[in-house]
Amino acid sequence: MKVAKVIWEESPETQAIRELRKKVFVEEQGMNTEIIEDKYEKGCIQLIGIHQGNIIGHLRICRISNDKYKIQRVCIDSNYRKHGFGQILISYAEEQIKKNGGDTVILWAQQRAEAYYKKLGYSCCDGNEIINYFENPHIEMWKKL
Repeated sequence: MKVAKVIWEESPETQAIRELRKKVFVEEQGMNTEIIEDKYEKGCIQLIGIHQGNIIGHLRICRISNDKYKIQRVCIDSNYRKHGFGQILISYAEEQIKKNGGDTVILWAQQRAEAYYKKLGYSCCDGNEIINYFENPHIEMWKKL
């Protein structure tokens, strides 16, 4: 899989990202359509995963402070899961964060994906509080780069 950075609304890939988010978050997971796009898109680093010419994965990176970033909207097309593509996308994002001076990553993992992110080196934040994000239970996790 190849990873590429795209600029929201200025790249033809923006519509494909919307479609992937709709498929994964709305159709598969039953989240509200508001997850497809919000007012923060242009201020985030947008990454896509491309396999055999198709966009099969996406995430965005938002800067929280000089050294802290948040990874959001991680999604892989269901036909391409369990092949390591998510790990490739997350690793690439972490490298981008380091290049931008970041040393800490925060993410809200879906509760059912907690073990997956632990394998990638993420830890649960203090309190282990469940966050009801778009009617889907999430847990805040972090990683020091």
